[in-house]
Amino acid sequence: MLDSLLPQVSGKPVEILIADDRSTDGTWEWLQTRFAGDPGIHVFRMEQNGGPGPARNLCLASAGGDYFLPIDSDFIVAEGAIDVVLGAIREHGEYSLLFFPCLHYPDMRRIDGVRRPGEIGYGEFVLEHVGELIPVARLDWLKTRGLGYPQLRAGGEGLLWAEMLADRPGFFVDQPIILYRTDVTGRICTLEYQLAHPADLAAIADATIELLARNPSPMLRSTHARKCLAAGAYHLLAGNAGTGRRRLVSAIALGCLPALGALLASFTGRGVFGSLFRVYRTRLAKSYL
Repeated sequence: MLDSLLPQVSGKPVEILIADDRSTDGTWEWLQTRFAGDPGIHVFRMEQNGGPGPARNLCLASAGGDYFLPIDSDFIVAEGAIDVVLGAIREHGEYSLLFFPCLHYPDMRRIDGVRRPGEIGYGEFVLEHVGELIPVARLDWLKTRGLGYPQLRAGGEGLLWAEMLADRPGFFVDQPIILYRTDVTGRICTLEYQLAHPADLAAIADATIELLARNPSPMLRSTHARKCLAAGAYHLLAGNAGTGRRRLVSAIALGCLPALGALLASFTGRGVFGSLFRVYRTRLAKSYL
């Protein structure tokens, strides 16, 4: 990722902040050696491993620029991307949040659901019709409202962008800036991760439900129901049967019929439910709920 980014920022008004989330593979030592004495690159280390949200907040608190572009270690920055971002900021400076598409790597296909420049509102974003997008956010907007990334181990960064969009729309710039690597292990979208970390995923679904409750809309009823189903399933996988069933009952009340099957299956035992979840994910829904 850094090899693709660094050549693009030379001479540009760009500050790079790198957070090491207490990795144990020598990353911290490598960063200190690689960027010692470089005034444009600042490296930070978390006091303890906390996931992507707290690590990004560490950088946000120290950022001195006007805009913030989060870049993950499994990204490749597309050639010319920084110039595209700087140009979009100049052209669309009235927006607090800009979105850019990304490409699935290595097959280079688009993984967003938008095909034209224009505004993106809260409802469209929460309905997840827009697909995978890369945000660029105004720092002063975040800081004056005390907003930051959710303190969740499994990410949930979309919650922050939804919070921003609930106040005002963002703008979509139809120029890909990131190659999104999916050829690495341990990704949240994999079945293996979900079975190993259901409580972390339940926390994201619960936080989404709370967000929807604060900004209710009839058009988001199906999304609310789906998130209740997801929370219920992950809570059951984590062994929280009571909470899981309550979430599933809420999903049923919102018109989600698959939640009824999940509720009935919850009484077969945690092991059997896990097996049924595996079948569902491998045969019917090859993405996380």
